[in-house]
Amino acid sequence: MILRGVSALGCGLLFGAGLGISQMSNPAKVIGFLDVAGEWDPSLLFVLVSAVAVTAIAFRFVPRLPRPLFDRAFERAAPENINARLIAGASLFGIGWGLSGYCPGPGVVALARFAPDATLFVGAFLVGSWLYRFAKNQQLVVRSETRSVSLGEVAVCDRVGDIEQKGQATSAPF
Repeated sequence: MILRGVSALGCGLLFGAGLGISQMSNPAKVIGFLDVAGEWDPSLLFVLVSAVAVTAIAFRFVPRLPRPLFDRAFERAAPENINARLIAGASLFGIGWGLSGYCPGPGVVALARFAPDATLFVGAFLVGSWLYRFAKNQQLVVRSETRSVSLGEVAVCDRVGDIEQKGQATSAPF
């Protein structure tokens, strides 16, 4: 467990240093890179290409390992997890990144230089994350853990995240 924490710390320091050195924590640089229709700054393309190259090499060899170095098993994303919610979240992420020039990692790195805009961004990011969790928890309070479907005098229940309105079971979208 200690090795896992030390590994996470080392990876975080390496990632933060890389973001700082590459200027990914500089919103003007990021917005310049994203502005392909205007005054495009292609310099971050080298960061992107380097990241893709390292990932391509790692994805070729790492899955052959019996397990990760500091964990019990690899966690693999299931293809069925690509859904409308993921696409909406990715779109909001991209819009926020394009408008502010920050995504969460570089925003935190920019805090190290005491940038007021980074402080505002990270603060808003944390409040937005909290609001999402709060809203999701409120939905879970409203949603019933069981769905009752009346079949004459007999009620059949199954455990799904559906809600019951006016005595009728209705499916909730999630």
